[in-house]
Formats: sequence, C-alpha cells, structure tokens
Amino acid sequence: MPDILVYFQNLSPIVVKLEQSETARLYLEVFQRNLEKEPPTYRDLTKYNLEYFKKLVLQVKQTLGWDWNAEHIGYAETIKYHKDIEDALLKENSFDNIPGDHQNLIYEAHTCLHNMEVDPNYPHGDFLQFEWFNGDYEIVPEDKEFSMEPEFGDIVLQNPYVGHPPIQCYTFNDHKQIHRTCAFQDRIKPALKIELQEHRDTIDTERYNKWWQDNCPTFVETHSMDKILRYTGWPVIGKVNNLKYLREVVQRKELKFKRLEIV
Repeated sequence: MPDILVYFQNLSPIVVKLEQSETARLYLEVFQRNLEKEPPTYRDLTKYNLEYFKKLVLQVKQTLGWDWNAEHIGYAETIKYHKDIEDALLKENSFDNIPGDHQNLIYEAHTCLHNMEVDPNYPHGDFLQFEWFNGDYEIVPEDKEFSMEPEFGDIVLQNPYVGHPPIQCYTFNDHKQIHRTCAFQDRIKPALKIELQEHRDTIDTERYNKWWQDNCPTFVETHSMDKILRYTGWPVIGKVNNLKYLREVVQRKELKFKRLEIV
C-alpha cells in the first residue's frame, strides 16, 4: 500500500501509512482520483475561535435568519445551533439545495461550532483534515470494524454527512430529531483526516444500549440495534508513521498547507 505525504510550508512531510484492507484500498482509489484532479482544501482550525464565531453569528442572523447568540456558548448551544444547520441541509447530499452564496457561510459556521467543542489544548483542533467538496465516494465494506479507542495520529474516514455518528449522539446526549441527526458512516469520501486527540472516554456498552432504547426507540426499531452497534466508533484505516514529529508539528502556531503526495 503506498504512503501519503503531507507537506506544510518549511516543514518535512508527515508520513501516513494505510492499513492492508479492502476499506483502505477503496479509500486510496477515491483519494487518488481526486488528488489527480485538484489539490484539497485545508482549513487551519486556529481561526475558528470565539472571536470569529461572534462575527459569524452576525452574518448568520442577517443572511439566514437564525437566532444564534455568542454571549454564552457551551455544548447545549452548539447542539441547538447544529439543528438549524441540519434543518437547512439535505441529509445525504448536504449542500445541494443551498444557494452558492450561502454555502461557505454555513460551512464556516458548522466548522466553528464543532471547534468550539474542542479542548483548547489542541490549537489546531482535534484533527487535521484535507478534503474535496464533491459527490464522489465509495461504499464502506460490510466487514470494516470500527475502533472504540482511536489514538493520536490515527487516520479516520471523514464523516460523509452533516450529522453525528451514533457514538457522538450518545456522548452529547443528543437525541432530539435523532432520525435527522444520526448518520451512519457508510461512505468513503475523498478526505484525509488525522486524529489529534490522545484518547477517548471508554463507552459502557450496557449503558450505551440502554440510552438508545430509552431515548430513541423508533430509531432503533427502524434501523436495529445491530446496525447502530455496527457503526459505533471510529473507522480507522491507517496511522501517521512518526508520531513524535506529528506532535511537534501540531504545536506550531501556524500551519500553511503546501501539498499532498502519494508515494
């Protein structure tokens, strides 16, 4: 399996090694065909802070008419505001019904909301992500196992939808509009996502199952608990080869993306 090199200006590359699996093979196919067409988009998440959110709130109110407030922002508020985004977008094809001049504002607001939930010890957010915005994808193979404990430097498939995977719904106790909010990660999108969190909280399986049965009975009836468990966790497909170097890179004040290579 070829390696992927991530270059930032004036820095040696971060080396990504993919696992030997059908999922990783399909991922490399969709990644390579997009890289051959054009470079990906990278957003340095250091920009997405409270000050920037205050500016976005004014634009969101004026342009979209959403009643957002930046005076107090916590999990309850980010979950509430995320519902406005979910209501505006199609579940599977996201921005297809959004006018072009509104798309970037919604994307910026969406990114900022999630970054407000991140531990400030991660100056560049809890992941590095390089992505293409199009409808290209492959289907995640049925035998792909999701990891319950992703680690720093893991390569994880990008969430293909504007919605939350099952484990995030549970972690945030977010069961309002669950049929719209919960999205199974069943597609391989063209994106490189590098995990930066050192650890995740362990999930109590019995409590997790009970949360779904108690709070989302119709969702469980529609999709089955087996399917929810099947897509619970993080779809890890590789790892950064030099973790010590990655830690040094993400502690830098500024990261200017240069290019990706397959070698």
